[in-house]
Amino acid sequence: VPSQAAGASVFWTKSIGSHTLSASFETREVHGFSDEVGYFSGRPTSVSGPGGSERTNAVFIQDVWAVTKKLSLNLGARVDAWKNFDSHSATRSLTTGAASDTLFADRSETAFSPRVAAIYQINENASVYGAYTRSFRAPTLNELYRGFRVGNIVTHPNENLRAEYANTVEGGVGLMFFERRLSLRGSVFATTVSNPVVSVTLNTTPNLITRRRQNLGETRTRGIELDAEFAIRRDLRFSASYLSADSRVTEFPANPALIGNFLPQIPRKQMTFQLNYRPPTRF
Repeated sequence: VPSQAAGASVFWTKSIGSHTLSASFETREVHGFSDEVGYFSGRPTSVSGPGGSERTNAVFIQDVWAVTKKLSLNLGARVDAWKNFDSHSATRSLTTGAASDTLFADRSETAFSPRVAAIYQINENASVYGAYTRSFRAPTLNELYRGFRVGNIVTHPNENLRAEYANTVEGGVGLMFFERRLSLRGSVFATTVSNPVVSVTLNTTPNLITRRRQNLGETRTRGIELDAEFAIRRDLRFSASYLSADSRVTEFPANPALIGNFLPQIPRKQMTFQLNYRPPTRF
């Protein structure tokens, strides 16, 4: 699966009174194709090369506003514009020599991602925060143009896929103890994803299951996250975190029976531990 990517970014920041302003511009271009050989009964029968290119430009602005000594606001927005082009799917039979090349129309899309957050410092050892964020995930070249087969399951791409969008609200508290050597953080969150890219079963036979990627329905994840960090010494820190997430299908018109089911490949509970040693030298 050969691919190439190139990009660049420019970042600017400036403090004006109680405001810290920042802005950035990013550009990125990706080219990706699949060089594949199809086999049947252990013998090569076809060669194929689906793929395409995607160019993305993005602008981001942010204002961190110290409203008072205890209250800070974070206001930000990002606009992404991307275009898919030079996309096609070429196939040639090794038995008959017949070839086909499907050209896909160029397409473009934009996404607006705002963020609003606030943190209030109750005292030097306690703070509370809340935030709302809207984000997105553009469909990949793989999802748009590359089909594949695993066993008796064939999954077709979909060149008309749109971006997924997520809306997240979260809130939490931060605490410090033992002369700020121990920090504790706890937060709750809820994320709703609309138009997720899923594989929908189109047809089922005893020998073959045919699926196609589609934007469909809605999912929701609710959870709680806990973090702790303790400075054992100046150069040695121990940290631990716990994440509990309940991720379920909330809308699925193609198969309402799936509503309420857990999402695959998303663990319900996660724990991590880390020991970090940073000696006060150049090493």
